[in-house]
Amino acid sequence: MNRFPMVNESRLGYIRADKNEGMSDWGKKALDSIYRSILPEEFSMYPEPWRLYKKLAGYLGIPEERILLTNGSDGGIKSAFEVFVEPGDSVVVFDPTYAMYDVYIQMFGAKKIGIGYKEDFTVDKKKLMSSVSKKTKLIALANPNSPTGTVLEPDFLRDVIRKANRLGIAVLIDEAYFHFYPHTVLKEARHFNNLIVLRTFSKALGAASIRLGYAVACPEIIQAFFKVRPMYEAH
Repeated sequence: MNRFPMVNESRLGYIRADKNEGMSDWGKKALDSIYRSILPEEFSMYPEPWRLYKKLAGYLGIPEERILLTNGSDGGIKSAFEVFVEPGDSVVVFDPTYAMYDVYIQMFGAKKIGIGYKEDFTVDKKKLMSSVSKKTKLIALANPNSPTGTVLEPDFLRDVIRKANRLGIAVLIDEAYFHFYPHTVLKEARHFNNLIVLRTFSKALGAASIRLGYAVACPEIIQAFFKVRPMYEAH
């Protein structure tokens, strides 16, 4: 995959419809409150994210040991590849889907199993289920998916997760756009040790520039992700 080089031109002041960013600016009152809460000393020290872990755990109703803050959802995707995927392994993804999945599949020397769509533009569920085999090491599904906007219902996702669990396969459900869909599999992470749910603050919450997301999974997967993460991330 050929990736576009960095463009030395500001996107400020334009209608930015190319990266699914929030179109509304943050309110001045909210920004002023944030500015007042930041101490000058905090700019010269490495991040201390423990307060955010506590708040996020309380908001989600999930223990802190099941949460890992990431560098956007991208950081969680890369960690999943680093932990579970080796050269030659099969990775199941939608086709098309978020472009970074193809990037990491190539980067880690994996084999892509692309799940396309039927004539009515619904996901080929039969192909998806048949693609889950002992050769698969990671199933990574964006739900809702970008750029198609398609979704998989929770009952079907649970069937995929159960089958993968029996075969020892990790399942990553990328919920970057979960605000736009009334269903989530977040609570299922309590019941399936092979499930990873990713979320980001970059889309509906309109905070793409802070590069913040999080992964929810069993403590063993969170510990494995922690081992491969950079020591000092931006959060």
